Amino acid sequence: MKKKFFIIALCFFVLPQTSFASVFFVEPTPGVLGVGATLALHVYIDTEEQHINTVGGAIIIPNTYIQFLEISDAGSIVSAWIERPSASNTERIAFSGIIPGGYKGSHGLLFTILGKALKPGTPEVYFQDEESYLANGVGTQVATHGNKITLTIITTSAEKYEDKPDIDSPEHFTVQRARDIHVFNNQWFIVFNTQDKGSGIDHYEIAETPDSQANPQFVRATSPVVLHDQTLRSLVYVKAVDRAGNERTEPLVPANQKTNFYKSSFWIILIGILLIGFGAFVFVRRNKNAGS
Repeated sequence: MKKKFFIIALCFFVLPQTSFASVFFVEPTPGVLGVGATLALHVYIDTEEQHINTVGGAIIIPNTYIQFLEISDAGSIVSAWIERPSASNTERIAFSGIIPGGYKGSHGLLFTILGKALKPGTPEVYFQDEESYLANGVGTQVATHGNKITLTIITTSAEKYEDKPDIDSPEHFTVQRARDIHVFNNQWFIVFNTQDKGSGIDHYEIAETPDSQANPQFVRATSPVVLHDQTLRSLVYVKAVDRAGNERTEPLVPANQKTNFYKSSFWIILIGILLIGFGAFVFVRRNKNAGS
């Protein structure tokens, strides 16, 4: 109920009328997996020629058979998550979000699940509480369902699986600054996301500092994050840390350079004064030489 309330509130929907159809599905459909094998399940939506702007639901993957390593929304058509999909200790991965401008197509990527096969069996992967809404100004609800797939996991006695050490940092990413009258009371906030193909992303940390410091003070955070410095004069760092402890830090330069401008102006004025003083010294020296 809470999820549906947010969808209605954020999208300005009225009581919806149901029509049309859209489908959630997973690709690729893996063949036979050995215990210890890794897999990537891409969750898509087919809008069946309809223009939608809101999606929601849950995907069920038995976590006794699949260990979740990471859930990434890189490349997703959803840019404003109401409930961001995340890896947890439960088998249910809930999600809901808004697609600004809407989407119409047969392969709209929502998110990607990276996992590892734990034991032999034939677990089913399926969807629940499927929802989608038209981008028609009144939020007509679309009849939505999800396809089901079955994974086949077997024991691999001929090859023993061993975890390879992860020595690579998370991938490069971009920190984006934004503000909207409908979000965070119109305060400036940042959004960020990246992937790690080794052990997966463990957490993010951010730091705000008025100057370029050698050791900024980082605190754990989850995107999106409201900025403490609403004047936008601070340098912002976002650090992604994977499960092996490897890090990737990306900066976001201040939007308001007023503080730096004053520092630059001080040096410009000082240099100007020195040049004028030097010029006056040379002028006086020349006049003395000319008079002697």
